[in-house]
Amino acid sequence: MTQQEELLRSIYSESDLANVQYIEAHGTGTPVGDPIEAGSISNVIAKARPPGSAVLQIGSVKGNIGHTESAAGVAGLIKVLLMMKHATIVPSVFYSEESASVDFKSLNIKVPKEAEKWEVSGPRIAGVNNFGFGGTNSHVIVKQHKQSHTVQRNDEKQTKFFVISANSPKSLTLMMEDTIKQVQEGSKVDLASLVYTSACKRSHLKHRYRKAIIVSSVDDLREKLGATVNKKINPSNPDSKLVFVYCGNGVTYYGMCRQLLKHEPVFRDKIREIAQLFLRLSTMNIMDACILPNTAPSTTTELQLKSDLTLPDFPTTTWSIASSSPVYNPSTFKVPFSWIDPSNTEFSPMIFSVFLIFCDIYCSCALFLDFYFLSKDM
Repeated sequence: MTQQEELLRSIYSESDLANVQYIEAHGTGTPVGDPIEAGSISNVIAKARPPGSAVLQIGSVKGNIGHTESAAGVAGLIKVLLMMKHATIVPSVFYSEESASVDFKSLNIKVPKEAEKWEVSGPRIAGVNNFGFGGTNSHVIVKQHKQSHTVQRNDEKQTKFFVISANSPKSLTLMMEDTIKQVQEGSKVDLASLVYTSACKRSHLKHRYRKAIIVSSVDDLREKLGATVNKKINPSNPDSKLVFVYCGNGVTYYGMCRQLLKHEPVFRDKIREIAQLFLRLSTMNIMDACILPNTAPSTTTELQLKSDLTLPDFPTTTWSIASSSPVYNPSTFKVPFSWIDPSNTEFSPMIFSVFLIFCDIYCSCALFLDFYFLSKDM
């Protein structure tokens, strides 16, 4: 008991003693171990709390799942985290005062017999006890973190995609049905967060069955999922390869980067970085080309600016996309099987090849600038 008490005294401050509400005990289930552990918790925590404090609650997950040996500590931690999440203190199963080897009332400790709401004015705080076979004692204080919900401004005109995938039609159907339940009327679901998670927090390419749905609201998502549940979805080709096609200048237009600059911060930062490098060698500002409106030039200066920037506008855009792709999401960036160009944009595939080989943005950007100015001199 002495070692257990010394451990608890070294961990708990006066503030912790006053605010801790629950202890997840190791709970050996033996007539020797349980009284020692309960006595230590009582002497250091329960009886040391300020007058008027609520009775300290105590329990153990071993009554539910048994002794998981090396996983016993993390099992207790998971239980505490789940109780905090659901704001509920669960009962210790199979406990009865008649068969207990510990007099909990005299120790100022309470073992819950039924589920109770975990209601507190501040954060929920609990302790988790765990003992090793070799005599190691460990204890951790867990304090609930309440993350403030920040409402982010979203562009309502931007298209939103909900993406879902699975390895079989049955699994895909079950996922759709589960999602419909989660977004029932009255549920608090942030659409922007939901579509982001569906697209970026799951590896869809390894699943054969995939579905992407354009949605405008949570209600719209629920309705479209309901209409899709019973429809047949063909599997994707597992041997499909990714090819990058670089189009020629004939399909480009002034201001073509405006949407990317507005909605993709990584792309915007990369354009600015390249523009700064470009300004070391020229008075032209690439950013000016990217933000020009898609209208006829109104002045001679604007006409000259557009004329001068016709060539670098698209290769610079391509380079920015190429160099920012792994940064934007390194875990999902896919190296293409091949990349081709149908026109005079051989600069873009060349730059991208250099990027994949050297992975050095400054070296590749300098190479692009050399080719650009060489072509201007010719």
